[in-house]
Amino acid sequence: MDSIKNYILRIVIAAIICGVVRSLMKEKTASGKMVNLLSGLLMAITIIAPLANISFQNITAFYTDISVDADRYVEDGKNSAAQTAAGIIKTQVEAYILDKANNLGLQIAVEVELDDNNNSVPCGAVVTGAVSPYAKSVMGTYMEEQLGIPKENQKWN
Repeated sequence: MDSIKNYILRIVIAAIICGVVRSLMKEKTASGKMVNLLSGLLMAITIIAPLANISFQNITAFYTDISVDADRYVEDGKNSAAQTAAGIIKTQVEAYILDKANNLGLQIAVEVELDDNNNSVPCGAVVTGAVSPYAKSVMGTYMEEQLGIPKENQKWN
C-alpha cells in the first residue's frame, strides 16, 4: 500500500514541478517549447519508471499460486458436493426402508452404510427394532432387490 502511495505522490510532485516551470516560460518561444517537451518527458518517465521494476518471475509465481489455489478450491468443492450428495442418498435410502417398514406396520430404526469407493451406493444397513421372521424376510428381500443391499450386509438388532 505504501508503494502505491509513494507512486501517486511522485506523480503529483512531478506535475507540480512541471506546472510551475511551464508557467514561468512563454509557450511560443523556443525555450518555452523545449520546457513543454521536457516537462512532458518528466511526467512520462515518472509514470512509466515503476513499470521497469516489475519482475515477471513474481507475476508468473503469482499466477501459479492462483492456479494452485483454484485447483485446491475446486477439489474442496468436489469433496463437499460428494459428501453432501452422500448424505442425501443415505437419508433417502433410510427413508425408503422406513416407509416400507411402516407399510408393514413395523417400528424400526435404520442406519444405512454407503460404499467407501462410491458414496452413492448403499452397501449395508443396520436395522434396530422388534421384527418377526416374516417381516425380516420381506424387508431383507426388499433391501436386496430394490436397494442393492446384500443380505449378508444387513444386520438386525
